[in-house]
Amino acid sequence: MVNTLTKSKEIIRGVEIKDGKVITPYMKGTVAKQIDFVRAFIEKGGLIYKSCKEANIRYSTYRTWMKDPKFKLKFEEAQQIVNEQVEESLIQKFKSKSPIPEIFYLKSRDARYKQIAVLEGNEDKPIVITHDTKTLEKISKTIIDALKKE
Repeated sequence: MVNTLTKSKEIIRGVEIKDGKVITPYMKGTVAKQIDFVRAFIEKGGLIYKSCKEANIRYSTYRTWMKDPKFKLKFEEAQQIVNEQVEESLIQKFKSKSPIPEIFYLKSRDARYKQIAVLEGNEDKPIVITHDTKTLEKISKTIIDALKKE
C-alpha cells in the first residue's frame, strides 16, 4: 500500500507502510531508518530517546544524522509539527485546564517562548538575576488566569 503518512506526518510522502513501518524497495538502510525516526519523533511528541527506541537506532546515530543537512531539515520540520501540536493543545487547555505543562514544553523547545535570564555574581557579591520582565509578566498572568479557571 503506497501511502502518504497521516496529516501530522505530511513531510514524508510516497512511502509504503506495513505494520506502521516504512518498507520500500527503492529505499534501503539509513534513509528508511531516518523516516522511521522522524515518524516516531512526531508520534512520541518530540521525545528523542523514545523515538530512537521506536526506530531501533542508537542516540549516537541520531546525533550523527543531525550533521546531515537534508536530515536536519526534515527533523526541524518534524520539530515544528510537534511544536504546533503542543500550541494547539495549549489553546484548548486555555478553555478548560491548566496550560503549565505546555508552557514549560514550549519554553524549553522553541526560542519564541524562551525567557531570557542572565546570572551575574562572584564570591564577594550575591547572584543577580536579570530577566525579560515583559515576558515574565505575560507568563505569570497567563498562569494566574488559567488557575482561576480551574
